[in-house]
Order: sequence, then structure tokens, then C-alpha cells
Amino acid sequence: MNIYYLERIEQTAVQKGLSTQSIWCKLWNDIMKSKPSRFGTVTCWRKKFLESFFHNVLRGILDVSSDHRLIDHRFSPLMHSSRHVSELTICNKQQGVTELPQAVVECLTQSVETLKFLHLRSSDPARRSPCACSCTISSTTGGRGEGSTPETTPKEEKAGVGASPLLGVIHYRSVRALNLHNVPLTLSSCRSLCHLLCSWTALERLTMAYNDLGANIQLVLESLSALSRAPSCCLRVFSLSDFTTFVPMLELAHAVLRIFPQLQLLSLSYDLESPSEWVRAAEVTVPCAGVTSSAGVGEAAILSPHSCLLTVSAENRLQTLELRFPQDPVQVERLVSVLTASRSLLELSLDNATFPGQDDLRRVLRVIADGNTSLRRLSFHDMKMSDAHCEILHLLNHSRLEEMKFSFCRLFEEGSGDFLMDFVAAIKRNPNVRILKLSGNRLGNEGLCVLADLFSSSDAVCGIHYLDVR
Repeated sequence: MNIYYLERIEQTAVQKGLSTQSIWCKLWNDIMKSKPSRFGTVTCWRKKFLESFFHNVLRGILDVSSDHRLIDHRFSPLMHSSRHVSELTICNKQQGVTELPQAVVECLTQSVETLKFLHLRSSDPARRSPCACSCTISSTTGGRGEGSTPETTPKEEKAGVGASPLLGVIHYRSVRALNLHNVPLTLSSCRSLCHLLCSWTALERLTMAYNDLGANIQLVLESLSALSRAPSCCLRVFSLSDFTTFVPMLELAHAVLRIFPQLQLLSLSYDLESPSEWVRAAEVTVPCAGVTSSAGVGEAAILSPHSCLLTVSAENRLQTLELRFPQDPVQVERLVSVLTASRSLLELSLDNATFPGQDDLRRVLRVIADGNTSLRRLSFHDMKMSDAHCEILHLLNHSRLEEMKFSFCRLFEEGSGDFLMDFVAAIKRNPNVRILKLSGNRLGNEGLCVLADLFSSSDAVCGIHYLDVR
């Protein structure tokens, strides 16, 4: 029996109390020949197989003629499987299909919940994903009756075709997650995206990575400012990463949290800061919450030391904050301001933070210990913390942390033997800590022996069940 007829009998099988799961699982093993991602969470092999089948046909990496169970001239592989696609991924190597049929596009608009554009970096329009471009063209008229008018202007549409797939999401605005990874956004394509974001109230998660935004970050902030004023706005997760920042990262964090105090997760990651860009930033504008232009987008405020973005943030609902800093020294006052305003934090990650002085690091650790008392997971990576022993012990003694990570933090450098014993004693007194990660701290044999005391049978209070000392 081929997959098309197997799909047709599914409802009848369910009504009679029969399961086809084992058949679909065998199909996966025979045809996909690989262990599926998130193997332990596969709840429906039928959906898992057909969704992967759709993407493999789309990318040209699965030949339907290779197995008789995939062949039936009365069925279209893409049309048949599209209704099961909840996560649609468009990448730069769509070799199998050059144009999505209109019926497939319309079906996808009903099923897709997560939309991903990955690695569309070619500067030559002719080398861009043909499927992405066809998705752009098809979707500008998809989902409407004949004779209806597209929502985009002719100028916007012309700018998008062959240059950006972003107009293709215009009828996917029921999706809850949008991911743009390694997709350069020109001014034109960024405007197209922002046009959608302003009213994309169903969007819950927005991930933007390596989009070469530059000054266009202000357009994204303006669109988010407009979106935040919609009563039905659902955005709760915002992740942004790039090679360089157009504005200092913590000023950006302030801006996002002022615009969206209801965010639950904010993740910012940058490789380099570019002070030369900041000089130009003083001549451009970014949105100031609460002021609206006639176009419905936030009126701009000059990015300067007197900007509304630099004032202390009001309290927010942030639960997870992830900051990967560039090489430049951390702006301590702004970091303290963000932490102070984020009283609901459950998870905090600081990566590659370089402080102007050790007193600044000690201050931040005190703020975390005394102000962010709801924290359950705390991660420090690639930071010099060997001069903040007292603050680390204070943190351990005054927190309900369940997971702690100090990786490559130079905690136990030469001469810190007493601290290691105090550290172990503090961990043993804190029954909440379950996971401890200390990789890259050069413990040595003596240090490992001291840490082994965490598992002493004479102490029943210590709750550690996972220890990483690689």
C-alpha cells in the first residue's frame, strides 16, 4: 500500500480503534534512513514522515521513484503532504521544485505555524532560492478570491521578487514563529518585513540572526513599537544576533524592553561592536514608545545620551535574558538597570562579558543575588571571575538556583584553594542546586578531589545530580 492510500484510510482506522503508527515508523526507517531530530518527542509518526517527505521533495533530496510506496500518478507528493507541514523551511538549495503550485501555497497557509528562511546569502538574484521567489510571487495573490487586490504596493512587490522572499510571508501571518537566519535584509526587504510585523498580532516568536541590519535596526524597532500597541499582540520571544551592532547592545536591550515590557524571553548576541557606527547613529532616529506618527509607526527620538532609550526601564515580565557581549567593556549602569527592572527572571545567561573593573563585576553579582531572587538557572561563560569570590559565595548562600554554570571563568586559579573549599561547602548547604557546570576552569587533580566531597555520603543536604568539570 502506498502512502497516499495509507493516508486515506487513516480516519477509518482511528474510528475502528486501529493505529497506523508502526507502519509510518517503518516507512521512516526504510525511506528516510536516519534518526529523526527530537526522536524522543515524536508523538505522531504519520505527521513526522509526511512533513519530512514534503521538505525532502521540495529540496530534491528524495526521489519519489526510488520506492513503490511513494508513487501514484493520481496524487501530487507536495499537495498530499503539505497539510501536515507545521514548520516550513525555505533555504538556499531548493533544487527539487522551482515553483510552488497555488493549491500547495493555499494549503500551507492553513497548516504552517513556524516559518523559517535559512542561508539566503547569494548576492546574485539568479542564484537565490527559486522556490523562495516563487513563494513570493504566488503568495501575493494566494488566499484571496479572483480580482482581489494584493496588500503590498506594486513598488514593494517589484522590490521583493528575485531579491527577497519576505513578501512570501504575507499570507502566512497566522504563523506563530518566524525565523530569519543568515538572510541579508536590504532597506527594501527590511521595509517589507516591517510592513508585515506592524500588524502581525499572531506572532509569538521572532528570531533574526545575521541579517546585516546595520541602521535598519531602527525600522525593526519601529515596527515592534507599532505591534506592541495592538491589543491582540502575542509576541513573547525576541532573539537577535549579528556580527556587529549599530547601537551599543545594552541600549538596544533597553529599547526592546521599553517597547515590549511583556516579553518573556530576550536574547541578544553580537560578535563585535562598531563605535564608528554609533557616531552615525547619533544622526539617525529610533522609536520612542508612546509617540505615534500619522503612518502608525513610532515617531523617532534622536539616539543620543539624552535619548528616552537610556532612561531606567520600567519593570518588565522578562523570564529569560540571554546576552552575548562583544569584546568591548560592558556598560555597567545599563546592565544593572536591565537586571533591576527584570524582577521575574528565571534564567539569566551572560557570555563573554568584559567589565571595566572587578568592582563592576562584584556590583553586578550583588544585584543578581539581592534583586533577581526568582532565578532558577544562571550561566556565566568566558568571564574573568577570579576576583569576585566573596560575591559568588554570597550568591550561593542567598539564592534558590537549581542550575549554575561557570564555564571558562578562571574561578579556581592558583592560590584559590580556600575558595574552592568554601565554594563546595556553599553548594552542599544549598539543597536547590541540582546541576553544576564548571568546565574550562583548570581544576587539576587536587581541585577534583575537593569537588568530590560534594557527593560525600555523610551529607544528605546536597542535591547535586549532574556535575560537569570537562
